[in-house]
Amino acid sequence: MSYAFRVTLGGDHTLTDAEISGAQSSIMKALEKDFAAKFAGQA
Repeated sequence: MSYAFRVTLGGDHTLTDAEISGAQSSIMKALEKDFAAKFAGQA
């Protein structure tokens, strides 16, 4: 899969696949920690 989307920060910067996949894995890790903490609190 290839994504290209533009953000305007004083000009156009097209994110590379590596940047996007890195951001996605960071988000997934954060979500996993959040879910783990919630389930641990309920146990």
